[in-house]
Amino acid sequence: MTLISAMNPGRTGLLASQKMVEITGNNISNVNTPGYSRQTATMSPNAAINQRGLYVGQGVEVKEVRREYDRFISGQLMDQNNILGREDAKSGPLTELERVFGIGSDALGSDIESFFGAWHDLAENPSGSVERDKVIYEGENLVESFAHKDSELVRITQNINHTLEAEVDGINQRLQEIARLNADIKAKEAGGYVAHVDHDRRDLLVKELSGILGVHDYESGGGQVGLQLPGGLPLVQGANAVQFESYYEGDDLRFQVRSNDVTLNTTAANFGGQFGGLLDLRDNFIPEMREDTTALRDKIITEVNALHEAGYGLDGETGRSFFEVDEETGTAYVEITSTRQVAAGLHSGAPGDNENALAISGLINERIEGDGGTRDETFLEHYSRIASAVGTEARRNIMARDGAKDTMDQLENLRESIVGVSIEEEMINLIMFQKSFEAASRYIGTIDEMLGTIIGMKR
Repeated sequence: MTLISAMNPGRTGLLASQKMVEITGNNISNVNTPGYSRQTATMSPNAAINQRGLYVGQGVEVKEVRREYDRFISGQLMDQNNILGREDAKSGPLTELERVFGIGSDALGSDIESFFGAWHDLAENPSGSVERDKVIYEGENLVESFAHKDSELVRITQNINHTLEAEVDGINQRLQEIARLNADIKAKEAGGYVAHVDHDRRDLLVKELSGILGVHDYESGGGQVGLQLPGGLPLVQGANAVQFESYYEGDDLRFQVRSNDVTLNTTAANFGGQFGGLLDLRDNFIPEMREDTTALRDKIITEVNALHEAGYGLDGETGRSFFEVDEETGTAYVEITSTRQVAAGLHSGAPGDNENALAISGLINERIEGDGGTRDETFLEHYSRIASAVGTEARRNIMARDGAKDTMDQLENLRESIVGVSIEEEMINLIMFQKSFEAASRYIGTIDEMLGTIIGMKR
């Protein structure tokens, strides 16, 4: 082995140490980059060569640069992000629903009490015009309160639609970028290049979509991934991505996916994540609240009208409904237009007859007939059941969201411990590779001095 060839171990040591410093520096510079996975290098000795019967090593080489990755942790993060996205998206609308169905002086329950309280006041002074005016006013206020609650539910539904619609462009951008990254990764890795940055970026996009749509990913060969909705509808296959679209059917926002000339409609069951949570509220929970609130209104109207039609106003007339409901719009309103038409009396329109007013005021304590022919709950109990359902769902949502966030934080910390960048560890590595570089430099310097000595001997 000549002194010239003896320089080879030093040369390879310099190059390997330089490469390791570069990799360490890249890790340090990306310590705060979202989705970045730590990169490490694998070094191995060069093959030894036969020098007069002795096998002498030829230094070291960097075999590959690896990207730290844990498939199991990534899968757990996606599943948990799906749950967190679902519960987090529901928290805003549920807070609004709690406000709509609150308990207090401005709540619907208070308006119901005020309406029947006005009838009680009228029973104490059945001929009083002020009391009769109050009955009409409280009746109008009650149906307006029901209408306001319904319009609030409609508004919350529309806000959900706007939120979902605003996500469509971002979803399509992510899907298209994932398809492009699939193509880039396949091309680069087929040519022997590493595509760690592309892998990191793609993983980050897939994680974001898991929170928005609840997507599932699967490996499709050649370093590529496929994406599909929880219902199985494909979104990305290789280098091809569908076009995610929204459209309206009347007031209802719907979704479909388009690939070339093929269009497939979706349902709420196709989605997870934010979309799944918001669509569950929009299509199930809020309609149930609207239906239950309308049922309460109709119960009050039916019971009050039945007694009012049997009573007499000061004008001696009977058979009048207190409330009416427009069959086309479903809007309720107070039918009577004069205080003399308020049927406080049961037997006649005599000023002192208060039996009907007493009967109507007593309805607030009656257990009104419900489904199946049972007299199951009072008006206030009915409203409390609606408010309780909203409050229960809101509390469940808070607990589920906080639990999902805690689990997500734990998984993120676990991921960071496996594939994340530790500044302390990288600084130790940096010092170690620096010392390796310095040692290789000294080795080369020593060989150079030896060469100089030999050259000097020949002069």
